[in-house]
Amino acid sequence: MANEHERNKEIRILSLSLWLTIGFALVGVLIAIMCDSQTLMLDGLYGVADVIVSLLAIFVTKKINEPPNERYHFGYAKFEPLMTGVDGTLIMTICAGSIIASIQDIIHADPIKNVPVALWYSFVSIFICLGFGLYMQVNGRKLKSKILSVDSKLWIIEGFLSAVVFIAFGVSYAFPKTMLGKINTSYTDPVLCILISLFLLREPLLILRDSFLDLVDASPGKKLDAKIKDFAEASAKKYNLLGVDKMKIRQAGRKIFAYILFKADQNVNIRELNVIRDNMIRDMVSVDDRIELIVLF
Repeated sequence: MANEHERNKEIRILSLSLWLTIGFALVGVLIAIMCDSQTLMLDGLYGVADVIVSLLAIFVTKKINEPPNERYHFGYAKFEPLMTGVDGTLIMTICAGSIIASIQDIIHADPIKNVPVALWYSFVSIFICLGFGLYMQVNGRKLKSKILSVDSKLWIIEGFLSAVVFIAFGVSYAFPKTMLGKINTSYTDPVLCILISLFLLREPLLILRDSFLDLVDASPGKKLDAKIKDFAEASAKKYNLLGVDKMKIRQAGRKIFAYILFKADQNVNIRELNVIRDNMIRDMVSVDDRIELIVLF
């Protein structure tokens, strides 16, 4: 029941994220057109990408919790890194397109319009994006959900970017008749868009790196390796086995598969070994329920 409750909560949060993202994407693109701003258009297109990602996230979250079947013997755990990889690719594509469009705007400088509208939009966005991002981050940790954690980063980044846009456009609005104001309205928008795009590129690169490591069955890291190794050695002592022969660990999204080969005395019969195996699997669930243990003798 606890897992069912956690899964339903995860889907509810992702659904709320989807509707908020749709609202932001529509409003963002509309205001970007009204203000003729590449920076706000980047924000709007970022939201459009997040709509696609949110739809995929809801589908994947439902799918990865389904049990293994005849076609997918290890379940659907790898759908999660595949989806986060799509997320990273979409963001990189939007950033690259925005940089090209901003360079064109610098060559053919044109001041933005309706600055007060942009200011109000960015000001409200700061609080909504940061607030919802932190909410998702907290629940992502509680539910051990990589999907929520990745999506929370995108919301938090968008909140900080809204603050940057608010400050930059605020200077433009505060000094409209000075040289600073003229430079700001003509060049700050595309320059700011390029800087934001370059800043945003770091996050999708990290997402793609983690996604790639999951998809190629890389080890989940030294900390978790050590945790499973300690468990294996303690289990060998607990059940009077001769030790640990081999151990392999791979991660697929939130699911971790640990294959442990134990050395056993030849005098121990198969029935006893089966009981030991079942006990070890139960012990591992209490240690970390993300780990699916495969025990061999």
